[in-house]
Amino acid sequence: DHVLRAAHVRVLKGVTIAPWVVVGSCSLVSKPLTQPNAVYAGQPARLLKEDVGWQRDPQGLDKEQ
Repeated sequence: DHVLRAAHVRVLKGVTIAPWVVVGSCSLVSKPLTQPNAVYAGQPARLLKEDVGWQRDPQGLDKEQ
């Protein structure tokens, strides 16, 4: 749930991805990505940043006027 895969990401069969993960462009996911709230990228994909918060404000209320 809530996984963002950039363009040209390849995920091998049987691999699981934790929730709230972003996988960078042209990455190869060959083993489980177990850290939630994280950014992975590379060939093979590796952890680049963890404890990342992803918030979205659909009305744009958190933008400074």
